Amino acid sequence: MRNNEREFYVRVIRDHRKVLILDSGPRWEVRYMRNLFERDSRWEEVNALVAGGRQSWSRGAGPGRFPADRAGLFAYDLIVFGEVLPSALSKEELEGIRDFVDRRGGGLVFLDGRQGALRELAQGPLGPLIPVGWDGRAEPIARLAVADAGRRVSALNLAPETGDSDGLWASLPPPRWAAPASPLPGAETWVEAVAPGGSRRPVLVH
Repeated sequence: MRNNEREFYVRVIRDHRKVLILDSGPRWEVRYMRNLFERDSRWEEVNALVAGGRQSWSRGAGPGRFPADRAGLFAYDLIVFGEVLPSALSKEELEGIRDFVDRRGGGLVFLDGRQGALRELAQGPLGPLIPVGWDGRAEPIARLAVADAGRRVSALNLAPETGDSDGLWASLPPPRWAAPASPLPGAETWVEAVAPGGSRRPVLVH
């Protein structure tokens, strides 16, 4: 019977993928992300650029360098954009990252930080890609919780067999800090930080 049928499509990616990780300092978040991708055999190249005390990176092809042109940038599949100082990239390079998402269809993950670099970059070419605005002040965090929209994301279900995913999320050590951000129209909050008083702030927004 037709009510027992369902059409669906499967996309198989056979090529190994490449990720570009950018940050202005050696934060724990960047170190964790780099190790995560390097241990996953599905990712062929992990190019992690940390500026440290410098203001930028060298340009060119291959690991340890920021792509010198759009062809090199578009060869990646994912960019993890950390707390990058505005001086680290030119306007043309920021426009290239914007077009990497808009035209190339690449993935982009933002990791905010205490320096407010992402908030400043939101005023430039990357602004349309950032799904949050900043308001208020950071509050202490008691625990993390999956928001309603995040319950549809299978990767956030930490206990598919026991069904106690909420309990596992609540038992995780909370981060020491989260940006005082609010989702913009059209964005979905997947994970929230719950303050001791019960107020909530988004920490993972899609």
